[in-house]
Amino acid sequence: MPGLVLSRRRLLHAGAGLALTGAGLLGGAGCARQQLAAAMPEDTPPQRGGRLRAAFIGGTTETANVLFAVMTAVDYVRARAVFDTLGELDDDGKPVWRLAESVEGDATGSRWTIRLRSGPTFTNNRPVTAADVLFSIRAYLEHKAPQSALLADVDLAASRAADPRTATVVLRRPNAFFDLTLTQSLFIVPAGATDFANAVGSGPFTITSHQPGKPALLAANRSYWDADSGGPYLDELELIPIPDATARVNALKAGQIDYAASVPLPAARAEAANQALRVLTPPKSAWASLGVAFHRAKPPFTDARVVEAMRYAVDRDAMVRTVTLGMGETAQDRHGAHYPYYATDLPTRGHDPERARSLLAAAGASGLSFTLRTSDYEYGMVEAALTLADQARAAGVSIRLDKVPANDYFRDPAAYLQTPAQSLNNHPKPLPLEVLYYYGAGALAGFTGMTGPTIDPLVQAVRGATTEDKRRTALGDIQRFLHDNGGDLIYARAPIVALAGARVRGVQARGYAAWPSFRDAFLA
Repeated sequence: MPGLVLSRRRLLHAGAGLALTGAGLLGGAGCARQQLAAAMPEDTPPQRGGRLRAAFIGGTTETANVLFAVMTAVDYVRARAVFDTLGELDDDGKPVWRLAESVEGDATGSRWTIRLRSGPTFTNNRPVTAADVLFSIRAYLEHKAPQSALLADVDLAASRAADPRTATVVLRRPNAFFDLTLTQSLFIVPAGATDFANAVGSGPFTITSHQPGKPALLAANRSYWDADSGGPYLDELELIPIPDATARVNALKAGQIDYAASVPLPAARAEAANQALRVLTPPKSAWASLGVAFHRAKPPFTDARVVEAMRYAVDRDAMVRTVTLGMGETAQDRHGAHYPYYATDLPTRGHDPERARSLLAAAGASGLSFTLRTSDYEYGMVEAALTLADQARAAGVSIRLDKVPANDYFRDPAAYLQTPAQSLNNHPKPLPLEVLYYYGAGALAGFTGMTGPTIDPLVQAVRGATTEDKRRTALGDIQRFLHDNGGDLIYARAPIVALAGARVRGVQARGYAAWPSFRDAFLA
C-alpha cells in the first residue's frame, strides 16, 4: 500500500507519551477549559472558521481510492466529507435524500427511477447528472468494490439516463428495498473518472493533502451546493488515523486532537465528569451489537444445537453489567433492534448452562472446545470474548482466544468470511439491509455462512416484498428462521461513544455513529 502506515507499537508508544504530555497541559490549563465547557450551552449557534482535528481507526487497508473507502473508518469519514451520496439514513432508518430529490420503484421492485436535485455541482463546477450516477454504479461493480454485492442485480445495459436529472435503474431481479441500498456509502463521482484516488467530489470539503496512513487535511468547499441548509462551517477538517483507542483518548486529553471516535466505554465513563470534554452518545438505533458469528458451514457449528447451546451458555445480563458497564442493553441474537420490522414476539433466551450442556450432549458435542477469533478493533470485542470464555465453562465449553491485531482484523476476506467463530461489533442498519448484507447467496458479509435452499428463498421473499403486508410477513419469517437456525449470537447492544473537546458541535451520525458526518460540524 502506498504511503506510510504507522505500526501498532509506535502508536501505543505515542499514546503513552501523549498521556504524559496531557497531564502537563491539563494541569496548567484544565480549570480554564472546564470553565469554558461549563459556560457553553448545548444549543450554541453555529460558528464559522477554525480547524477541527478528528482521530479515527485506521489500518493496513487505508486507501485514497473512494470506491474502497468503507474498508477503514478514517477513509470512510474522509469520503463522506469530500463526496455526496444520493441519500443517507436518519435515526429511524428512513432515507433522507441528498443528491437525489426522489427515488421510486415500480410495482415489482425491478425498475427504479432516480430524480436528481437541480443545483448540485462537483468542485470543478460541473453539474451532477444522471450519467454520473450510472457511471458511479458501474465503477463500483467493475472494480469489485465492497459495495458491489449490493449492486450485483443492476442491469447496466438496460439502465438509462432519461435526461440529465433522471436515471432509470433496472434490476435483474426484484429488490423492494433498493432505495435503502442507495443510502449505503455509494459516493457519486464524475462520469469518465479513471483515477479514483483523486476524483473530485460534490461534498462540503475538498482535499488539501492526503497520503494513506497519514493525516488528511481538508478545506471547506465554499461553493457547496447545500450551504444554505447548513455547513460547512469549519475552515478546515483534519482526519488522523490512530488505530489504538487508548492513543486516541490520550491525544484528545493532551489537546492534540478535538474529536476521538469509537472510545472504549470505560474511558467514556472515566471522563463523564470532565467538563473539558464531551461524551457523545448516539440514539439506540445506532448502537452496536456485540456478539459472535458462528459459521454454520464450519464444524462444530454445522449442528444448530451447538449454536443454540452457546446462546444459553451466555449470561446476557452479566455482559451488560461487565462489558457495557451498564450503559448498554441485552440482545436476543437478532439484528435490527429499534428499527421497523424487528420481531418483538419471539421467545427470549436466558442464562441456562444446564440446558446448554443438554443440547451439546444431544449434538454429540459434550466438552465442546473451539477457537474464537477476536480483536480490539473496537471496544467490546475482546472484553466480551473474555467474558464469554469465562461464562461458557459452566456449560462445559472451553474457548481459546485468537487475538488478531486491530490493523489486520478485516484485512483478509478469506479469513473473516471463513472463520468458524469470531467476535463481531456490528454497526446497525435497517433490518431489510441487515438481511441482504448477511444472509443468502451473494451476501456482502456472510459471516455465518447462511446460504442454501432453505434460507435463500426467505431472502428472496424479502427482496420481493413491495407491499407493507409482504414486508412484514417476509421479514417476520426470516427472523423466526434465524432465531431457530441462525449462526448469530448477539448478547448485548452498546452505544458507540465518541469523546470531543468542549467546543466541538454538530458532528452527526447520519446512519453511521462510528463514521459520522462533519458536514455541519463547528467549533463553538
